[in-house]
Amino acid sequence: NSMINRAGMLLALGRYQEAQGILAEASEKAAKVGNKQLQVSITLQQAKAALSQLNFSEAKTKSSGALDLAIASQFSGSIIEGKQILGLAMTLSSKKRDGINLCKEALELAEQLKDPWEISKARLTLAGALLESGDTENALTNALAAQETFTRTLQQDWEWQALLIAARALQQKGDTGKAGEYAKRSADLL
Repeated sequence: NSMINRAGMLLALGRYQEAQGILAEASEKAAKVGNKQLQVSITLQQAKAALSQLNFSEAKTKSSGALDLAIASQFSGSIIEGKQILGLAMTLSSKKRDGINLCKEALELAEQLKDPWEISKARLTLAGALLESGDTENALTNALAAQETFTRTLQQDWEWQALLIAARALQQKGDTGKAGEYAKRSADLL
């Protein structure tokens, strides 16, 4: 698990090659011991890396594989995350309706778990997908709902992203003054 966390931090810093090496090593170790949950987590990290590099085909392939294994093994947190990654990859690669539906499914599953952290992450992902599809009103609503939870729980690494989506939605709606406020808050947190 520490290898996955380390790789996640390297991915956040844009150090993809180092992260991929760590994930490959972790994947070998997980396969040797037959740890399916660890394999799913590693594959989801690889999918996130592909998504952040705009390699939508790889992101879809990795997240679909992880999602299938997570569903078969009933790893609810991984199912939510897999649907989020796959949903965003589909939304960004011209399958907007299918992508948004997957993001909505992820939010519904998170709400069933009654986990505020999972709900907020799923809501943020949905907000991003809605924004990409041009639904600025619902993108704004979901981004601000997620942002409120991230603010309350001091999750600044997520809060700035919610504020950025809200700023982009407001910009698209023509409210440049409010968009500027949210963009500045987002930049300050980042």
